[in-house]
Amino acid sequence: MLPAAVALISFLLASFRSATPAARDNAADFAALCGAYNIYAARGKLQQVPAFPEAAELLAGANNLNITTSSDSWFNTADGTIKKADGSVNADEVAAWAKRNAELVKKTTTGKHLYKRIADGAARQKANRRMKALLSSAKQLTTDYQAAVDAITKHRQQAQQKIQTAIFGADKSDFDKTRYTTASSRGKLCGDNNAGTEEANAPLVYTFICLCTGKSGAATNECASGITDTVSDNGSQESAAAATWTKIKAACENHRQYFVLTAHTITSVLTTIVGRIGAENSETATATNDKFTLGKTSSSKCDGSTGSKQCINYKKQLGTKGGKLSWLGDLTEAAHELAEAERQQAAAQNLKASILPINRHSWDVYTSAAYDAENPSQVLPPERSGPANLTKEEDCNKHQTNSDCKQACKWKENVTDKTKRCSIDPVKAEQTTQAETGATPAANGCAKHGTKSECDADKTGDKQNCAWRKGKEGEDDKDTEKCRNDSFLGNKKFALGVAALVGIVEF
Repeated sequence: MLPAAVALISFLLASFRSATPAARDNAADFAALCGAYNIYAARGKLQQVPAFPEAAELLAGANNLNITTSSDSWFNTADGTIKKADGSVNADEVAAWAKRNAELVKKTTTGKHLYKRIADGAARQKANRRMKALLSSAKQLTTDYQAAVDAITKHRQQAQQKIQTAIFGADKSDFDKTRYTTASSRGKLCGDNNAGTEEANAPLVYTFICLCTGKSGAATNECASGITDTVSDNGSQESAAAATWTKIKAACENHRQYFVLTAHTITSVLTTIVGRIGAENSETATATNDKFTLGKTSSSKCDGSTGSKQCINYKKQLGTKGGKLSWLGDLTEAAHELAEAERQQAAAQNLKASILPINRHSWDVYTSAAYDAENPSQVLPPERSGPANLTKEEDCNKHQTNSDCKQACKWKENVTDKTKRCSIDPVKAEQTTQAETGATPAANGCAKHGTKSECDADKTGDKQNCAWRKGKEGEDDKDTEKCRNDSFLGNKKFALGVAALVGIVEF
């Protein structure tokens, strides 16, 4: 067969199809629109949201521990911050505050004493300061968390409202048959001229009447089996439109239903619908009419002629600058609201994960403080060391009487400079320093030997320098046996002999 003949036959078949009513001609567009309508039935099947406690509940542990470590005035009166509207202290609320706190820290009859109040002292004060710092660091986190939790509910509710508005109209929840009361109602709702109409910007349910019914004769199952109704362009078509809607609704409900409604569900449906715009428009005569139609038509003028123009023309809404198809926009916004709800849900989960560890840190602080309060550290006196604590010459010079000249000082009555009669005694000063610092005087001579063997070994040639013995007259620690100078007694006898000789010599 010649190509020209094939083309001619194809043209004739297309023309014949356009002019002849056929069942399911609008089935694809009908299915796409039913997908949008069924979103309404699924508006209560939004994706499940995990439980999000109130922000205050998340930090219940930290807040309770803050009470257990607080000052007595805060524990009993909240430091006067509980007031009435007139600025005066609210005595009833203060009493309730104190009662709640007392119940919190009271030991239960069974189990661990969870929120035992720490006794007043440095441990409690330090712990409360750290508790306040932890709660302060959590303040912005809890504010952001609560805002995110509230936003989840708000955006989900707004999405549901947008869906209802798109399908039935603002403040409507069902098909409004009063739109078909006056003459030309059908034509205007369907965009029955090439330029389209303002009235075509109606909720989605009224689109079905344009695709599924004839204007001057019965439809031929273009949308679905059993839908062969007529809704004319005359007045008083309320009953006809309502009866047809009942059939259309039942047919849509036989289509795919959604188990869970998400932003992706809505955007997928809208993508399908937009892809169907102009798909069933076979007009070739007037290019300027473009193809902004849904449903089968041989012309962009959707006047409802059975079998040829059962469509809706959205040129005014989609093919005009500044135009808007409200139900398409409302469903798009519903998808955005659900997407934002999901984003806020993720934010709330992240913030919750950041807040909860503050309770654990608070318990660490409390446990440490409770231990310190029950096991106080022994406070040692400050060490006295260094030159600043040693007695100096000028310190002794300050004393002007013999009775005041003590410790490391020595009174010298006959010195020339009377301001320095009280002067430092080097020996006493050394002893005082050793006493204050806890040092032991450095041993010298025989005293440096700590054992008898070391003492006996101290010799000069064959002469014994030291002896391990008790003390003699004039020696310290007379009853203590230790290493002493062996020449002490001999030296003393020699001194007495010299004194005796001096006594008998005449001069």
